[in-house]
Amino acid sequence: MTIAIIDVHLGNLNALVRCVEDAGFQAELHTEPPTHLPSKVILPGVSSFDVFMTRIEQSGWAEWLLSNNDRLDGLLGICVGMQVLFDESEEGCKNGLGLISGTVARATDITRLPNMGWRSLEKSTTLTEKCDINRGFYFLHSYACNVSDRTAEITKSNTVTATVQKLNTFGVQFHPEKSYANGVQLIKNFHMVTQ
Repeated sequence: MTIAIIDVHLGNLNALVRCVEDAGFQAELHTEPPTHLPSKVILPGVSSFDVFMTRIEQSGWAEWLLSNNDRLDGLLGICVGMQVLFDESEEGCKNGLGLISGTVARATDITRLPNMGWRSLEKSTTLTEKCDINRGFYFLHSYACNVSDRTAEITKSNTVTATVQKLNTFGVQFHPEKSYANGVQLIKNFHMVTQ
């Protein structure tokens, strides 16, 4: 079984590929949209909002995701990849994909930015089932998602939205590829979900 990973040369791609493989799946890196429709797609990101949006727009991925998201079994956005699922961010001036209603703003309730290190989650969700949520996941970010979509399910880490799900679209603010066994289990859970 394969999982497609969007490659716009921003993100921990080698670590993410290893995480996907450790979960028992084959990782396919795609610098441009594929001719076939993958079942599962991961949108990883380490960058600023506008730079990341520009990369996925220029590569054709933004248009492809907007056209095909309803046909996917699952789309998972990681870190900035999660943030661009929303409408906009105060980090930049570009529009996001708007797949989930809400905005991204500087994480003002955090004592020190960036918010970096292991953080526990308040509860388990579909994505974090069988994960040790007390140990949690590895975070590295300064901006956080404010979800206004009432059809979306979220879980938090303190005041930060850590995960979000709306139908087949998922986002995680943390980095599964840096979260060892919990990250591997999360990828397994993501592969199991269907709309």
